Amino acid sequence: MFWQTWEKTAAILTLTGSFLFLGEEYSPKAESTPLFRAAPDGGWSEIYLYDLDLAAATVNQTIVIDEAGQHIYATQARTFKGDTAESFVISRLTLGGRLLDSMTVRYGGHGTSIGIERNGNSVYIWSNMLRVDSKGRVKTQFLTRYPYAAGSQLTVDSPKVEKLAEFPDRAAYMSPFTDAKNGTIAYRHTSLKKGKKASRVEVRNIEDVKKGINKVLYSYEFPVSMNKLILQGMTLDGPNLYLTFGQRASDFHLYHIDLPSGKIVKELKRPVGLNHQGRYEANFGEPEGLYLYTDPETKLKTLFTVIVTDAPGKRRQKLIAFSWNDGVKKFFMLKDREDREKAK
Repeated sequence: MFWQTWEKTAAILTLTGSFLFLGEEYSPKAESTPLFRAAPDGGWSEIYLYDLDLAAATVNQTIVIDEAGQHIYATQARTFKGDTAESFVISRLTLGGRLLDSMTVRYGGHGTSIGIERNGNSVYIWSNMLRVDSKGRVKTQFLTRYPYAAGSQLTVDSPKVEKLAEFPDRAAYMSPFTDAKNGTIAYRHTSLKKGKKASRVEVRNIEDVKKGINKVLYSYEFPVSMNKLILQGMTLDGPNLYLTFGQRASDFHLYHIDLPSGKIVKELKRPVGLNHQGRYEANFGEPEGLYLYTDPETKLKTLFTVIVTDAPGKRRQKLIAFSWNDGVKKFFMLKDREDREKAK
């Protein structure tokens, strides 16, 4: 019923030159609404969907979606009392943003990015994990794979953690992310040697990595202009790499890169996630994470990021979609269904 009503309303309003999203009218002249903001070039449009209900009150770091299982996985950094090395929490949510459960990766680093891989009924997480000394200081880091297990806490030496590669250089940081539907995994390497930041992304087949085969399919070296920026999100879709930068959401900068040629296909640079008053709650807005979702049935693609706003202790994790098709309707429908079920 919701879907049919939405379709009819959209069709009627489109004919009048306006568009309606959840009671907010949008027209090309109305630039203040945050619910549907047309891109200046007529391409991607920014749409605020809903707030994610995460396990902790801290800032979200990244999101990834299990497209087959239809769940969102999101990370948040956490430092245990007495630890020098960081840990992170993984929340598992419905596609409507409702928290289902969570697990903790002790000494997993900042949780900047993770990948997922479905194996039967199990979901495996790919992430960076740290080995620390008796004082909690980092000794080395590993690329790891382990099953998502609600309520658990893992370290790099837990029995179910597979260590697939070691990255012993303390002056370099590594974090993985996956394109599960295409069977690939990307490593982001950032070196801080001699005080200069240099990043690159390397793409491999997941099955090759499991077999110990070191075969790089694509490699992208960040230009100097990108290395000067604060990297916030990374996602992969076949030969397409998407990156976001910006210390603040007002400085949001999105790149679409064609990996075979190494060329920048498209850029989007403008404030993202402003509220109805054209501001960020508590004057805080930070872009976190990036994921390109492909609907398993319709094959429609939607690019997601999270804009974190509001004061410490009551952070809002606002899910934002950059859409150029009707794929985003599914998420409104699922959120509406969950809200109605909760209200019963």
